[in-house]
Amino acid sequence: TGAVLPGQAPLQPSSPNGKKYQQAVLEMGDRVVVGGSEHSLHQVRRSDRALLAAHITVNGGDTQAIAAVHGLVAATCHCYGWTYEFTNAWPTPTNYSRVDPINGLALYDAATFSHLESFHPSGLAGSSSNDGIWSLDTDADECLWFAGDEVRRGYSGDATADWLGNFGRFCPEDQTVPTAPGAPTATSYDTSVTLRWAPSSDPSGAPEYWVYRDGRVIGTTTGTSFTDTGRTSTAVYAVRAVDAAGNRSASTAPLPVTPFGDLVVGPRSTWRWSYPPADPPADWAAPGFDDSTWASGAGELGYGDGDEGTVISTAPSPRPVTAYFRRQFTVPDPSPWTSFAVDVVRDDGAAVRVNGVEVCRNNLPPGPLASATTATAVVSTRTDETTPVRCEVPAGVVVAGTNTVAVEVHNSDRWSSDLSFDLRVGGRR
Repeated sequence: TGAVLPGQAPLQPSSPNGKKYQQAVLEMGDRVVVGGSEHSLHQVRRSDRALLAAHITVNGGDTQAIAAVHGLVAATCHCYGWTYEFTNAWPTPTNYSRVDPINGLALYDAATFSHLESFHPSGLAGSSSNDGIWSLDTDADECLWFAGDEVRRGYSGDATADWLGNFGRFCPEDQTVPTAPGAPTATSYDTSVTLRWAPSSDPSGAPEYWVYRDGRVIGTTTGTSFTDTGRTSTAVYAVRAVDAAGNRSASTAPLPVTPFGDLVVGPRSTWRWSYPPADPPADWAAPGFDDSTWASGAGELGYGDGDEGTVISTAPSPRPVTAYFRRQFTVPDPSPWTSFAVDVVRDDGAAVRVNGVEVCRNNLPPGPLASATTATAVVSTRTDETTPVRCEVPAGVVVAGTNTVAVEVHNSDRWSSDLSFDLRVGGRR
């Protein structure tokens, strides 16, 4: 009959003496949003229509359309000034909680009914009459479509690009965080550090990577490696992925890296070498050992890979298991360096001694080593065969004057098709 049901709260207009018509209604669960004359936007309780919260726009016009989108309330008006939160007094708002700019279209939290100040389409503009947006709709992608008196979408300066033919849309921003990159690995050469990691994934496409050193971004890349140069001391690195929308993945675990340092013995240096069928003399690694009868050649030393500087055997298998290498280097004064390191290329296993002190053993069993001792495992991939193994030299082992490096490289068996060795020594300041 049109009669008012009992128990219903009356409309509370924003102006007792103004217009009272409402132009848009939206039901959302136990709440109803109503908007219309005298610049009002109300949220009322469904059961009795009691007023729960209200917004007023000044200067501006009446609410004209309301829609639900992406869990929010969208509302339009021919309002291009300010919105006063949680007040229902027009034309002079009182007792409001906050004032935000508004430009014809605003979003509100469906539960709290608070204005989302982060959404402010400042580029929108209507014709001279500024009649505003009169219609809203949503699609399956939760985009908000609008139509009405809107003829410009931005301020780029290109009138053709900025023009909006009274019809447009807003879509949700990408909020999907990329997966974290794989844990990085690091290699260093002299004063440079190269990081490598497994790629991240993101629905929007390949992300960019931010590289951190000691907690600060030092570079970005779209690849999966990065080289940091000019390093002389230990630094802590991490990597995170960032997509086009600015969503950032978790950072990788901190990775401390100490640069190799100043070259004292460079790669592809000349070495004395022996590839005997039996054990060498017991003192072959001692600084005073006479290696003048051994052969001499530049690294890389070995056979079977085709990249050797010196081939130590062309005999068919079975060959000896172990090859031995020696060279000397001079350090007039070790005090400028705080530490020394050795990088050894080995295929398959190696033990390194400096001045008779073993500083490194890789892919070899513990205990005494003989020429027949085989490597613990086969080194089969090209990456493993060419990536140096880092050995830290204990303090005091490198002395002023002449120093001796002695290395034994063990194959996995006598029928192995290749053997590789090279080495460099670096001093860190």
